[in-house]
Amino acid sequence: MQQVELGNTGVQVSALCLGCMNFGTLQDEKTSLALLDQYWEAGGRFLDTANNYIVLERRRRRR
Repeated sequence: MQQVELGNTGVQVSALCLGCMNFGTLQDEKTSLALLDQYWEAGGRFLDTANNYIVLERRRRRR
């Protein structure tokens, strides 16, 4: 997987970021770990672990 510099930090990350917001909530542990393993084996090194997306989605569903 292609690696790119994260801004001007000098840190190299994968060009594709894996969103983890469903891990532990909508995805069970076994599925989550399998996805992480596949991403890592493909060269992925950039994880989005933000947790506020679920809050926004729940608010949308209530409307």
